This record gives sequence, C-alpha cells and structure tokens, in this order.
Amino acid sequence: MTIKHDCLIKSSIIMTLVGCAVGGSSPQERSNEDNTPIANEDSTSALQPEVTAGGPSDPVAVSSGGTGVSVQDDNVLITDECAGVSARAEVEFLPTDVIWAIDTSGSMNASFPAIQQALNDFSQRVIDAGIDAHIILLAGAEPFLGSNTGLCVPPPLGSGQCGAAATPGGAAADSLEPGFLHLDLPFGMTMGIPTLLDNYESYKHLLRPNALTQFVMTEDGPPLQTTQQVIDHIEGRMSATFTPAWDPPLSPESWVFNGVICKDGIGIGTCILAFGVPVTTLELIEMTGGLLSNLDDAGNGSGQDPFSDLLDKLAEAVIVGAQVSCEYTIPEAPAGETFNRDMVNVIYSSSQKAPVLYPKIPDDKSCDDNEGWRYDDPNSPSKVILCPAACTTVQNDMNAAIDVKFGCETQLLII
Repeated sequence: MTIKHDCLIKSSIIMTLVGCAVGGSSPQERSNEDNTPIANEDSTSALQPEVTAGGPSDPVAVSSGGTGVSVQDDNVLITDECAGVSARAEVEFLPTDVIWAIDTSGSMNASFPAIQQALNDFSQRVIDAGIDAHIILLAGAEPFLGSNTGLCVPPPLGSGQCGAAATPGGAAADSLEPGFLHLDLPFGMTMGIPTLLDNYESYKHLLRPNALTQFVMTEDGPPLQTTQQVIDHIEGRMSATFTPAWDPPLSPESWVFNGVICKDGIGIGTCILAFGVPVTTLELIEMTGGLLSNLDDAGNGSGQDPFSDLLDKLAEAVIVGAQVSCEYTIPEAPAGETFNRDMVNVIYSSSQKAPVLYPKIPDDKSCDDNEGWRYDDPNSPSKVILCPAACTTVQNDMNAAIDVKFGCETQLLII
C-alpha cells in the first residue's frame, strides 16, 4: 500500500455565471487536425465559443486520451462576449477524521491530563485552519485495571461532563457529536488494534468518504495481529479479528497510522511493563507515512510530553496536507437568468502553464481515464466535479485556478 502526502494547496476557485442571448444560427461543427468533431450537447441554442488553433480559422477538437485543450490565443478561447454576473465559490478543504485508541490501564493513569489537553489543542488548531475534523476517542471513561480515573475531555472539544456510557461501549458523557465521540472502551496492553477494528460499527457513521482518516494508537504492549492483517481488515479484504472486515472499507490512500507507543519495547518510564517491541504498529506507521512518539517519555523523568508532541505534529501534517476539494457547487442563477446545464465550461489555469479547457466527460468510466469533468447528477446537477486525473493535477498545483464558466456551449469529450 502506498500513501501519498500532499502539500497545502492554495487554489483560487472562481465560478462565473453568464447570461447569454439565444442565437438562431445552427451550431458550427468543429474538428481537429484528424477531422474528429467536437460534439455539442445542445445544438439548438447558445452563442458559440470562438475557437482558434494556430490561426483564427483553424478548428480544434477535444478527443479522448488527452489532457484537455490549451486555452490561449493560438489554441482555444471561450470568449467574454456574454459578459455577465459572476459568483465566487468558496475554497473548501477536504475533512479529516481522527480515531485515537488509548490504553486506560493503571500504567497510563498519570498521562490522562496531558492527553485531554493535547486533544483540545489539536482540535482547535485544525478548526482554526478551516478544516472540518471529526475526533473519535476509543478509551475507558471510568477507572480500569489499576487506574484512578477514566478519560474525560473538557470543553471546547468535549462536554466536560464525565461519566461512563449508558451501555457498555457506547458514547461516554463527554461526547459532543459529530465533532467528538468518546466510546467508553477500556483496554490494556496488546488490545489496541482489536478495539479499533472491532468497534467500527459504532463509529463508522462519523467517517466521511472524502476524508483523510488518521489513526492514533496509544498502548504499552505490542499488537498480536500482523501488519497485513490490519491492512486487509481496514481495506475490507479479510478479517483480522472475530468481527468482519470493514464495510464500507477505507481506500488504500485515504488513511494514515500514527502512534504514541513503546517504540523500543521495555523502558524506564511508562513503558516499564512493556514486554515487546510493537512491530506491527511501527510497520503501519512507516508504510503509511505516519508520525511516531515514544510513550516512555511520559514517565521517564525527561519532562517531555509525547502526546502533545505527536498531536502538534499531526495538526501540522493535517493542515499542510489538506487537499482542496475537486467538487464545486453551482451557484444559483441571478434574478432574470436561468441556469442551462448545457452551457457550462471548465477552465484550469496556472501561472506555470497556459490555461486548459477541460471537456465534459460523458460517463463515469471515461472520467476515470481522462482529464475532464462531470456533473454530480446529469439530470439535475448541483455540482461540477473534476475527474480523478484533473483533480490530481489541480491539487498538485499550488497556483491552480479553476474557472467554471456559464453561458457558452459545453465542450464534450468525444470517445
């Protein structure tokens, strides 16, 4: 499994709604150098875009297998003859879901205040950065195996009302859904992975399909499951425990594993009772590009706080790694105008290259293979969605701008 880290994308997304007069002339048939025509979705109305390729009279086509058509003086130009009202779409970062499983046995008791503070600091940082975060805590809410108390998260992340769940494994009193869910699930060493995997049904309603999921494991013992077993369970292939593999599963590039663990096995602080190196957790962190802090620092007299250390780094990674959404809401037409789904064009521009006209893709399968765009609902569209290849191009370009222009006839990809 390969996990990719993306840098922060500062993207300008502009949606321009243009009112065009209805022309009575028949649409021009255009073709490229091999005479492949460009289809017109609405052949009865709309002003035609001015098209140039090497000269004002040379036609241009959009054919399959390409990466769009350059939009410039010597290529394609969607004209401003229908200049009108514009609306700006907000740039939205994709959300982040964090699942933190924490050993609440007696060896962890002294670390509870630091954990509670670190959770609040983390959530505030990502919220301040404009990222929608769901935080799911899997940990006991009452004393367990020698601990004096359970975990209870104060405001603003938690409610501050401490107490066990009404039913075993249910939501503890400090939960504030959807932003924060604390499942009352006490566990000790070696049981972190099963706790995370086996309680999926209780928290999967908070996981968003377009979110990056960050797992954080905190325990002082080594997992009993292998690395591949955990991956297969999360990605829906095969169960690693007594519960079924996840359904719906997470996709391979949508999750990252992190840990505050006894990375060297037995230590002199919190890890004094650890009886082995947590090989599985270490491999999951390495394979997914996650973050690692040494749990032993919490009690070895060094004065270091491994919880705030990891969550500070995680907050930075979430913020810096945030991706711009590739779905753009279509603004409502202004008074006196009517939205026409057949008069929309998408143009990608950057300071590093000439603007590119992305064609509309006729079906989902073709969208997987070509740079272009589609509607969320062909019959009643509310969003313009970039196809995966175009989305990747835009998200990897720190100077990207997407203009969704309304008023000139939609350019379709010919398959």
